[in-house]
Amino acid sequence: IAFEMYAFFGLTAFWLEDARPVYWIADKSTMILGGAYLPVYLMPTTFRLVAQWSPFGAILSSSQVFHEGFLVRAPLLLLAQALWVVVFLVGLCLVWSRAVRKLSVNGG
Repeated sequence: IAFEMYAFFGLTAFWLEDARPVYWIADKSTMILGGAYLPVYLMPTTFRLVAQWSPFGAILSSSQVFHEGFLVRAPLLLLAQALWVVVFLVGLCLVWSRAVRKLSVNGG
C-alpha cells in the first residue's frame, strides 16, 4: 500500500512544481492514523474507525497486534489492505495514463 500510495502522490509532480508538501501530508497522515504517535485502540471511536479504514491507517495496521481484539479484527484489516491495494493500483493506472499524455520531451 505504501509503495502505491507514494507512487500515486509522486505523480503529482506532473502537475505541481514541488511535490514535497504532498509527501509531507502523506507522511504525517500515516504517522497519525497509523498509530505511531498514539495506538489506534486508544483513539476515540470515530477517529479509530477513520484510522482503521483509511489507507494511511491500513499501512501500519500491524501496530494493532498488541490489542486483545486483534485476532477478531485481523481478517477485516487484511480486507481493508487488499481493498486499498486495488484502489491505488487503479488510480495509478489512470493517473499514469494522464501523466504520459501531459509529458513533453524536448531535445534530440
